Amino acid sequence: MTDIEQDLYIANARIKELEAENEKLKEANRWIPVTEKLPDNTESYYEEHGVYPKYLVIVRLSPDLPRIACFDGKRFCNGVYSYDVTHWRPLPEPPEPEKPTHKQCMPTTCDCETKEE
Repeated sequence: MTDIEQDLYIANARIKELEAENEKLKEANRWIPVTEKLPDNTESYYEEHGVYPKYLVIVRLSPDLPRIACFDGKRFCNGVYSYDVTHWRPLPEPPEPEKPTHKQCMPTTCDCETKEE
C-alpha cells in the first residue's frame, strides 16, 4: 500500500466515524412525536427530585412556539394548563456557571481565590 493509499484509507475511516457520530447527534436532538413515544422516566425522577421532569414541547395550537412543560406520566402541563402536545424533546443541560472575577466582587465581601487588579 502506498502512502497515498494509506492516507486515503485513514481519511475514509475517519469520515465513517464522523458520519456515525453525526447520526447519533441527530437522533439525540430530534423532536420525538408523541405518537411514537412518550417520556418514560417520570415516576423515578419524581421520587428522586420531588418534581416531574421538564421537556421542551410543541403544542398543536402554536407549533412555531416551543414551550417548557412537565410530564406526569399521562399529560404535559405547565402546572396550570394541560397542553395538546405533538412533539417533545429533553431539555439540554444548563451551562456551567461562570466564576465571578475579582472585578465583579463587592469590595467589602470579596473572597476570590485570585484577586485581579
